[in-house]
Amino acid sequence: MNVINDFLSYVWSLPLKSKDEAASVLQLWHRTVENQSGHRLKILVSNNGELISKSMQDWASLHGIDHQQTAPYMSTHNGCTEHLY
Repeated sequence: MNVINDFLSYVWSLPLKSKDEAASVLQLWHRTVENQSGHRLKILVSNNGELISKSMQDWASLHGIDHQQTAPYMSTHNGCTEHLY
């Protein structure tokens, strides 16, 4: 899973064994990056809504994160994500 900071164009590649690990790996990454940087995550955009789940929505709400999703099958909405590959 790739996490991209659109402002800085910084990319984190987070290894996953399967997609069901995405939520827990992202939450661990979130804690680590916020502790190291001192900055808060404000907006999370999921590519094609792949991370939509009740637990992810609850987690984002708990931390004050605006969780947005791009439209499925619309690569033009994915910005630099499509250029990463």
